[in-house]
Amino acid sequence: MCEAIKSGWGNISDSTTKLDDYRLKKNLPQFSDSEEEAEVIMSPVMRGNSVTFATISNGYTYDAVKSDRLSRIEEDIRGLKAMIQEAINKDRSNFPTTIPIQLFSLPSDKYKLRSPVNIIVEKYDDEVLALLPELTLCGEGENEFEAIDDLKTDIIELLEDLEDTPEADLGKAPKLWKRSLELIVEKCQ
Repeated sequence: MCEAIKSGWGNISDSTTKLDDYRLKKNLPQFSDSEEEAEVIMSPVMRGNSVTFATISNGYTYDAVKSDRLSRIEEDIRGLKAMIQEAINKDRSNFPTTIPIQLFSLPSDKYKLRSPVNIIVEKYDDEVLALLPELTLCGEGENEFEAIDDLKTDIIELLEDLEDTPEADLGKAPKLWKRSLELIVEKCQ
């Protein structure tokens, strides 16, 4: 009898004749002792007086119960994949829409920009932020225009505060901000 049936079901050799007769009646392939012919097939296997089906492949058998468990596990995995994808899509909806924009002017007669300044506008569900990351400045509003105007005002206020503060009293970061602002903003005459 084929080496493929090694599943611990007891002494199957007693049922070999009945099994071979069953296989012949149903026109099913016969067992083979050669490994070359051991392929994946659904094969009836005798258990006492009843016949169950087993998948035979390279010396191992998996009966219908194991196959059913495997099917349920595969179904659970598909369900988990769907849940993960739904969570990923839900998380993506919480991310803002990000738009790079350039500023060309400031709302002041005292200051003007030397060159366009790159900023980032982030749109959230309930607010819009305008960011100037180099200076850690942020303007906010209900729409892009309000957020950008708020950021422009913050740029002017920061520059004026830094100009009014003696250089010796500025920390390392404020000194860098002041130099950066002096490169992009100039006083009007």
